[in-house]
Amino acid sequence: MNKIRIVAGMAAVLVAVLIAMQDEAPEADAGQSIVLSARTPENAPGRSGESLGPSAPTEQPEQSLDAEPSVAPENPMQEQLAEIASAYQRDSRFPTYSQPLTDNDWSALNPRAFVPEERPLSNAPSLRVSIELPHYIVDSNRELPVQVIVVSDGSGSSAPPLKATSVQVLIRSRNASSPPVLLVKTRTQGNVDTFAATIPATALSPFANAEVEVAALLALSDGQSSSASTMIQLFQSTASLDAIGAAYTDGTHLFIPVFFQVMDAGMYRVQTNLFTQAGEPVAHLNSTFTLSAGNVTGLLKVHATTLTEQGLAGPYVLTDINLMRMPAAPGEQTRYGSSQAESYPVNGFPLDSYSDEPYQDPAAQQRLEFLEKLSADGSLP
Repeated sequence: MNKIRIVAGMAAVLVAVLIAMQDEAPEADAGQSIVLSARTPENAPGRSGESLGPSAPTEQPEQSLDAEPSVAPENPMQEQLAEIASAYQRDSRFPTYSQPLTDNDWSALNPRAFVPEERPLSNAPSLRVSIELPHYIVDSNRELPVQVIVVSDGSGSSAPPLKATSVQVLIRSRNASSPPVLLVKTRTQGNVDTFAATIPATALSPFANAEVEVAALLALSDGQSSSASTMIQLFQSTASLDAIGAAYTDGTHLFIPVFFQVMDAGMYRVQTNLFTQAGEPVAHLNSTFTLSAGNVTGLLKVHATTLTEQGLAGPYVLTDINLMRMPAAPGEQTRYGSSQAESYPVNGFPLDSYSDEPYQDPAAQQRLEFLEKLSADGSLP
């Protein structure tokens, strides 16, 4: 969840625009005033019949005393700043390490996401194929389930429609490829055939720490062969989240002990989601740890403000775990760790067992006051 960062970034951009406008605005001559307004086709200079130079005064039509005074339109930038300030005020009530989670938070709910794409075969366009994988970033020491979905458009004639009769998959890089794995047809529904298999870890491990191709090789019912492919990122795990301990409360926080086995020491980020046992989203957790090699312990924390906002006391389930080793120097790549289990149970506690102090961030409060002043008068403090 990066809402606060996004809002702060938008504010910074708008402030820079305001400063640039102040720096670049031309000085007015005595007796003149400069009006900054959006140019529309009606007031843009250079239109037919207009002069760009001084013009002779023209007689103004008389105004009725009963005419309503014209109302200047509101400043669109002030309106945008007001919206940003409102969103920032809402989001800054929660710490970045413990943000409320909803069903709409796709990125948080789908770490290391793989997005399948359906495409027609180049030599058989009546067949569309997609390869489906659980993740884009994949542990090379674990087997990888794969599905290949084949959709037939039909031939539009009395002839039988073109079908895939068999499918194999393999891992391929520029210089090498793994032995092919034969998929089994697991379902046929109308004109859609689903083939499935599991690629063993032995086929993945030689390609660790590289982006590789997952290629599907298809035999077709007309005797042709064809292929489709997609890319994944394979990694050699630098650390493993092996278990969690019993959660406990302390003041305004729920603490969750986590136990790591670290192969490569460094700065690690742990992103994970907290759900109720019934599957309701509760919180997105985002913590950093400096981990030494060996067996080490860290603490995930959830602020009570996040839990009370959702009104969900638990018990909970910790899942969608994304463990990353952050770059230690410029040019170094992010590396990845793994989790021994897909999810872990977490104890819950009555919401009134937490301190009722709201979360406060003095720096965030200063940014909010700055945004509110901008939105109020449209000028820099």
